[in-house]
Amino acid sequence: DCGCYPFVPNGFTPNGDGRNDVFKVFTNCIIQNFEMVVFDRWGNQMYSSTDVDAGWDGTARGSELQTGVYVWQMRFSALDERGVLTEQILSGDVTLVK
Repeated sequence: DCGCYPFVPNGFTPNGDGRNDVFKVFTNCIIQNFEMVVFDRWGNQMYSSTDVDAGWDGTARGSELQTGVYVWQMRFSALDERGVLTEQILSGDVTLVK
């Protein structure tokens, strides 16, 4: 099976200890046209990136955010099981723990 299956964690701890400090996508494939957006519970955008290697450090507009659940949506293109480039949209939530 050669499909693209990104792994998106459901929690992270941006406390500066060097472990699990950044919320980011891990993947087994080459991703193109990547975009990830993170929202708070009221729909305010907290983070946005088009760099699959970048990650969210739990801040918004220069301020550290509180412990809570945030919603993410990811758009990307990758080769599917048949080798055809397809666009995918995934979403879920992540818990920021201080």
